[in-house]
Amino acid sequence: RATTGYLPAARIPMLPPDLTAARRALEAGRDREALTAEIRLGPAGAPECLRLFRSVVRVTRRLDYHGTRDPGELPADLRPLHDMALDLRRARIAAGARVLEVPAAHLRVRDGIPALEARGVGGAGDVLVAEAMVAFNRAAAERLRAAGAAGLWRTQEPPRGDLPPEDDP
Repeated sequence: RATTGYLPAARIPMLPPDLTAARRALEAGRDREALTAEIRLGPAGAPECLRLFRSVVRVTRRLDYHGTRDPGELPADLRPLHDMALDLRRARIAAGARVLEVPAAHLRVRDGIPALEARGVGGAGDVLVAEAMVAFNRAAAERLRAAGAAGLWRTQEPPRGDLPPEDDP
């Protein structure tokens, strides 16, 4: 399975529940094993992976996308990371990437009635998480390729036809 399916009264997990819920879920106050990438921003914001290493992380607070939409709503210690994420994004765009901010769908059940809601994306928390994920995946892929190691790769076909203009909503 390529993704976890979320239903009003159930969840169909991508990975076995004992792995995701018990040993890997990021629960506040619990130590969790992780794979960490130490990344430095090079010229013009391009990421340079210094090292990948096993680590232990502990979540100290829980944030959500709604509460981190405005950069000023980010905790002060995360604002420099947001600035770096913006540098990473600018470097990717300069290299030809297109950023598509498609609203995220959320299925909620209120009083027993399912309702599909759209959450706008592109806020500070979205940018920080998205760019960190892209930078980490790039670092991991480069290390796997350099080592000649096997890995799962997700690819995209080239666009069919012209892309819409950058300012097209």
